[in-house]
Order: sequence, then C-alpha cells, then structure tokens
Amino acid sequence: MELSTKQLTLALNVNVMGTINTIRAFLPSMESRNSGQIVAISSIAGFYGETYGMAYCPTKFAVRGIMECLQMELRDRGVENVLCTTVCPYFARTPMILNMGMRPTSRWVPFMSVNRCSREIVDAVLKEKILAFVPNYITIIAHFKLFLSKNVQKACREYLNCRYVPIEKNGETEASKMAEFFKRPHLIWFFIIVPALLVNFVVYHNPEWIPVSQLGVVGEVLYKIGTDYAWIPKLTNLFALLAHIGEAAYALHLCNKLNLSHSSSFKWFLQTFILGFPSLRILVGRLSKKEKQ
Repeated sequence: MELSTKQLTLALNVNVMGTINTIRAFLPSMESRNSGQIVAISSIAGFYGETYGMAYCPTKFAVRGIMECLQMELRDRGVENVLCTTVCPYFARTPMILNMGMRPTSRWVPFMSVNRCSREIVDAVLKEKILAFVPNYITIIAHFKLFLSKNVQKACREYLNCRYVPIEKNGETEASKMAEFFKRPHLIWFFIIVPALLVNFVVYHNPEWIPVSQLGVVGEVLYKIGTDYAWIPKLTNLFALLAHIGEAAYALHLCNKLNLSHSSSFKWFLQTFILGFPSLRILVGRLSKKEKQ
C-alpha cells in the first residue's frame, strides 16, 4: 500500500513492456533469416513472490511468461533456429539493489558479485540454455516448490532465510545483526574422535595399512576384523557418516535459531561434522541458555 501507482506502472513498463518492445525490435530480422538468440533476464523472483516485492516480482514472473510464449510460438511457426534463453539469477550487487537499500539475508545463497553473475549469464548464453539459474543450484529451490505443502514451504523459507529486508535508519540490516559465536570443545575430543574415525576407516578401506607389529594385540584384532569380518567396519563407517551428517545438519538448524552469522554457522557445521556430539552439545547449551533468558 506504500507504493504509488506511478511506481508500480514504472516497474511494469520497464521490466514487462521494455522486454516485449525490445524483442519486437529485433525479432523480424531474426525471423527473416531464421537465426539468432533472444536472452531475457528474469529472476529467482520470477518463481517466488516475496515480501517487499510487489513492484518487482510480478514483472519477473511476466518476463518468464513472455519468453515461454515466444518460444512456443517460434516452434509452432517453424522458426526453430531462433533460440530463447531465460536467465533467472539470485540477487547480485547491482546499483538497483544497493541504491534501493535492500539487502538479501539468506545464510546459504550468496549475494553475488556482478562479475560472477555476468560470467554465468554468458556461460548460459554460449551453451544455448532455455532456462538458466544463477547460481545453478538454485534450480532446486525453484522447482521443488511445486511438490511441497504450504507448511513445508514455510519451514524451508525460514530455514534458508531467502528474503530481503530494507536497511533501517541506523544503517543496519538483519544480516548485520547476526551474532558471532563459536567455541571449540575440549581439546581431548579431537585426540579421541578424529583418530577413532581414521582407524575405523582404515580397517574398512585397507586393513593392510594397519601397523600390526607396532600395535600388538590391538593391531591383530583390528586386522582380523578388517579381513574376516569386513561387514562390521562397513556398518560402523556408514553409521558414523550418517550420524555426523545428521548432527552437522542439526547444528545448522541451531545456528539459524541463534541467528548466527554465515562464517560462524560454517565453522559450527564443519566442526560438528568432524566431532559430532561434543560440538553439538555446546550449541544446544547455548540455545537453552538463550531461551531461558
């Protein structure tokens, strides 16, 4: 309701009518020689409506629709060699985004530099892609939406935190308010868990690497397990891998609840993937303390 009709009309004229009229200017010559490539810039916002996006998101939906209509029409008219490429980037550090005071806050999808975004767009054009996401992996976010229930969509949005917020008067954003917190477990856990994981892997992967003569009875037992009972280390390695992946993923969930910064979250993810529960326990304690406060 804070947008004026003039602002909405300007966005529609630039992004929708501007796209249509530019295509109309070049299309006749391409049709006459049955050759060419039309590239339009939509956005990940062309798949997701978002808060503060009323002037922008609908126009990017429209650009995607324009290109799909054009693509179908060219095929049906036999103009097969005029290619259509629609590019859907995530947010890049363009003057429009920066000058409007909007800052994406996603913890997992990067706020791209213009150089990275442009390189991937050129790559999509040269490969003659029909629909290209920048970065490539956000295609998962766009297409899985169709298969998720309302509550799952809501949970995924909160977890990924893919949204943008206006800068406040003091110059802060939600991203800048993210806390910095990282703590290592006692050093003894590194000397217990890491060697145990390595030994478990060696017993499974190649028991011949075990220095039996130096380890004595322990070495002989490990060697026998690795050679005669290979299914045991196979199961223990699989269990350890799944357990540590699950604990690392849960650590990210806790980091999201604690509103930790990107760098802190990455450290917690990596540390928890290596150490497992001793690392996770610190985060659980931190969250419990915060909730009591």
